[in-house]
Amino acid sequence: MTAAPDPPDPVDPDAPVDPADVVAVSAQLGRPARGVHRVAHRCRCGLPDVVETEPRLPDGTPFPTTFYLTCPRLAAEIGRLEASGLMREWTERLAADPDLAAGYRRAHEHYLAARERLGHVPEIAGISAGGMPDRVKCLHSLVGHALAAGPGVNPLGDEALALLPDWAAGGRCVEVGPPVRVAAVDCGTNSIRLLVADITTEPATGTRHLHELDRRLEIVRLGEGVDRTGRLSEQALARTFAACERYAERIRELGADQVRFVATSASRDADNRAEFVTGIREILGVEPEVITGAEEADLSFAGATRELAVAGSRRRTSSSTSAAAPPSSSSAAPGRRRRSRSTWAAYD
Repeated sequence: MTAAPDPPDPVDPDAPVDPADVVAVSAQLGRPARGVHRVAHRCRCGLPDVVETEPRLPDGTPFPTTFYLTCPRLAAEIGRLEASGLMREWTERLAADPDLAAGYRRAHEHYLAARERLGHVPEIAGISAGGMPDRVKCLHSLVGHALAAGPGVNPLGDEALALLPDWAAGGRCVEVGPPVRVAAVDCGTNSIRLLVADITTEPATGTRHLHELDRRLEIVRLGEGVDRTGRLSEQALARTFAACERYAERIRELGADQVRFVATSASRDADNRAEFVTGIREILGVEPEVITGAEEADLSFAGATRELAVAGSRRRTSSSTSAAAPPSSSSAAPGRRRRSRSTWAAYD
């Protein structure tokens, strides 16, 4: 049995991660990928099969598995090797073969050096992956390292690769449609938020993946005094329109294909909301949706339950995985802005 060959063009170690690759990895893992620094190896089908992961995930969790294997077919084949008792046999070989043990320790040191280049995380200093330097505990980690580093770096990873069938023989393990770039603006009583993201759909399942490109928030106090006067003040409108001018410039820079503007309570209740609607239309080129209270509740519910589903996926996943879901707004780390649920839901 022979492993799938490398793609014709080697992976550029300095290339930034492509949002489309993050979407593909999310589809492979069945949950949102995060902490992806770059694609470390590609299957010959063109999809990532190993990613290099940041040593500290966005939620602050230390993560020692720098080279994370993503292809579900490859993972299944490695699982069959593990079930055969190979790891116990190879651990015994390490104890009996000084040359193999020395090469395995060098692989351990290579792994640590590769992670250290991404940043120092003291909680996982000296810890590599897969049982290195003196045991064999996870062939997935060893194969991921061997694919990312190339032949001759991880001796047992290389041996495991030689035992695997061609996991690319069946074609691509997931299909992901072309991304659609969208922008959503959520204008409330006090703040106005912008989210620009790529949305990609898996044709086979209809599952949609959102890859955030930019998120902004400005305090404009649009509703200042509206309860007393029944009108949006000139100063409040000026602040809001100025923020929208900045958002419009950013939307143009990122080239959003679709733009949606949703406004809630303050503009809904104001006598001069037509002035607000006209101003937004002129700045952003879209018709602002001044939604009802019921529609606002529906969007808030959709955004909240979307995040609950993602958070639930994270709880069902081992804390040692690199693709843990992003935290819900109710559990965001101190100092991090809460997500606007209606902005999340605008294109969900």
